[in-house]
Amino acid sequence: MVYIKYMPFQSIRNASRNRREISAAHEYGFETIVFSCDPTKDDGMLMEGYEKHIWDGTSPLKPSMPRIKKIYMMIKNRLSLYSRTLMLPNGVWSCQDLLALRIAWLISRLRIRKPILIYDAHEFELGRNTKRTAIQQKSVKYWERFLMSRCAFSIVVNETIADEIQKIYGFHERPIVVRSTPSLWIIDPDICKRERMKMIQYFSESFFEEGKQEIYESYKKEFDGMDLDMEKTKSRS
Repeated sequence: MVYIKYMPFQSIRNASRNRREISAAHEYGFETIVFSCDPTKDDGMLMEGYEKHIWDGTSPLKPSMPRIKKIYMMIKNRLSLYSRTLMLPNGVWSCQDLLALRIAWLISRLRIRKPILIYDAHEFELGRNTKRTAIQQKSVKYWERFLMSRCAFSIVVNETIADEIQKIYGFHERPIVVRSTPSLWIIDPDICKRERMKMIQYFSESFFEEGKQEIYESYKKEFDGMDLDMEKTKSRS
């Protein structure tokens, strides 16, 4: 079965939990695909461990662009996005945000065999810290409740958000909590020292020009201090 991380408006690099989600799906034998706004020519994407990456292929909107042309480009980009989404195979679609989930749900209505939808809500859209009018707030609340009820399950980042979503929307099932960071940090001093040496080597090569030695020395002192912090953290755990 195919597992698709559907995030056409965001980068796969923005949160480590996205990469951990893809990695977990890969370990369970899924064919993993990422649909994101990252350019497919970026060689660094090949290091993430999934089989295929699809770029949404949208054209950039420049601030200096005339209004009519900007509206035309927005419509063109959205139609291009729908076209590329239509070509995605069925399977599990993990949608990064409410807008991505809405597009995935609309596309699924055109199929006899529908994909399994997952809403990766993070902090959930209704609780996002942004200014909205009363009408916009009601619209977000309606769409989020409507679409979440049509997903196999939803994912949030902590217990408080899971409880709040269940209370606001009156769901019988509580969203699944997948934290952005682990509850327990296991510190390996050998790994810390190895990574420290890599960074020192990087800065020593980067700051070889005259006048940059002081900057390098300040970074070296900072990394020395990080080792002490690691040891203190380890002793407390």
